[in-house]
Amino acid sequence: AQNRLTPRTLEGEWKLRIEVSDEIRREAESETNPFASAVMDGVAGMLSSLFDNLDIRFTFHRDGSATLKVHASGETDTPEVETLYWSIDSDNRLVLEDKENTKVNLSFDNRWTLRDGRLHATEDDGTLKESVYLERVREEI
Repeated sequence: AQNRLTPRTLEGEWKLRIEVSDEIRREAESETNPFASAVMDGVAGMLSSLFDNLDIRFTFHRDGSATLKVHASGETDTPEVETLYWSIDSDNRLVLEDKENTKVNLSFDNRWTLRDGRLHATEDDGTLKESVYLERVREEI
């Protein structure tokens, strides 16, 4: 069920999760050609390794701005930090914009729908991308 999105529910830190390797592995299992299945499984492993080394976090602020931090383990101890802007559209979806930003291009996944506590990337037709979502980062006590 879709949840009501408000600035208050959005405020704070969210981590990007990308689970395309699971989706590719499911497709590989249903593939009848053993060669295609093996290639798909290999690609899934490579993607999984790549995404495991990326830490992408969004911190949403009440003023309509968001801080995007991208840290690639092994690259540098300093994450890339960019400022983005957000709004909530008439369909109750989060819209991310990268005004004045030359380093980040959000033209692909810029609409997100809150469902079951996760913000799922959303196609223009409203279809959720189950494998690409933002998950709230809980404070560790």
